[in-house]
Amino acid sequence: IENKILGAFLYSKLKEAESYGIQIKFCIEDVSLPLYDYELIEILGILLDNAFEALRTEEPVKNPEVFLELFTKNNLSCVSIKNNGSRISPEEINNIFKPGYSTKGHERGYGLYHLKHIVKKSGGDIELSHQDGYTVFLVQFSSSSGHKTCE
Repeated sequence: IENKILGAFLYSKLKEAESYGIQIKFCIEDVSLPLYDYELIEILGILLDNAFEALRTEEPVKNPEVFLELFTKNNLSCVSIKNNGSRISPEEINNIFKPGYSTKGHERGYGLYHLKHIVKKSGGDIELSHQDGYTVFLVQFSSSSGHKTCE
């Protein structure tokens, strides 16, 4: 991975996944995202932490898996993270991006709210779906937005 910050971050998440017994797979294309590196790391961190947590429930998941993809499709730069852990109910989907909403306890529920704020501020959109036994978070940006740099 050319982006050394992203590479180091993904390596740390690979090691974390291994410590939990989670198989993690990456498919990283060279995409141009309208994000600073720290914003990309925040987005990936929130989504990967949530995916790991969904797989580390009281009822063990057989063959826990997480897939992370960065790709371009139909002139959109995309980040996709999917896991085969506990599903998000329709009721939860309506609330999951609200500040302070959590199914995991008190004083939680700010990660996805913060993620949505970063994505919207950068002109992107986030979708949540269930496909073939996986929970999928898909973040999309217009490919023409380009990568941000700090000055």
